[in-house]
Formats: sequence, C-alpha cells, structure tokens
Amino acid sequence: MGDIMNKKGWTLVGELFVFLIAIIFLIYSIYGLYRLGFVKSVDKAIPGAKPQLIISGRIVNYESAESNLVNATKRYVFDKHNNSFNSDVIVVRVNTLIEYGYISTIRDSRNKKCSGYVKVYKNGSNLSYYPYLNCSTYKSIGYEKDYDF
Repeated sequence: MGDIMNKKGWTLVGELFVFLIAIIFLIYSIYGLYRLGFVKSVDKAIPGAKPQLIISGRIVNYESAESNLVNATKRYVFDKHNNSFNSDVIVVRVNTLIEYGYISTIRDSRNKKCSGYVKVYKNGSNLSYYPYLNCSTYKSIGYEKDYDF
C-alpha cells in the first residue's frame, strides 16, 4: 500500500482507482440483476437508459411502438367495424393485428416476442385508443393480463 497511500492519506490516483473499480462493479451488478430477471426494466435501473424494440427490422422506442399500435388499430377498426361497434369498448389484440397484416411481430431487445392490446372506447361518434404492450423488458402502465392472450 506504500504507493497508494502516503503519510497524509490517499493520493488522487489511488482515489480514482478505487472509484473506477466501484463503477465497474456497479455496472456489472446492474447487468447481472437484469439478466437474472430481478430488474424488470433497464430504464428503471439506470436513469436515462431507454430499452428498444425491433419492428420489421427497425429499432424503435416503446412510445413509437405504442403509437404504431394505435395507428394499426385505427385501420383495423375502420376496415372490420366501419368505426362502429355495439359495445362501449372493444379490445384489439396485437396477435389479431399481426394475423390480419396490420403490423408485424414486435420483438424486444432480447429478441423475445411482445404481446399486448389496444382498448378502443366509444364515446358517441368519437373513438379513443389506449395501447398496452407487454415485453420481457417493458410493460405499459395499466396493462392487464386478462385482456391479452
């Protein structure tokens, strides 16, 4: 320890070395927890980190994917229901949109298939769309498993 410490305490080089080791350990710890499934979303573990999705070979963020779901659902509801349905709400699943060719399969950064749905609410002649995604690295706020299969 003679070259790391002098008689007055730690040297700047010694402190930087210990700090660097601590940062490396922290990064490996977060990555390990993420791989083991203890940390569900990297963006919650590391502020500023944004996980991504792969749609038709393009890398997009979750907000874009949810926007794509809404646009595909609008086309689906127009084509299949002529923007009119009997109940106050319908649920359009991602699998249905994929089956009819409105969107392609959505995969997360781990190359795992995502599922989800869009709730369409009817308020008079107006329709409101609320998308929900479920991926191994992300889950939309308000997602309910009962609507997705």
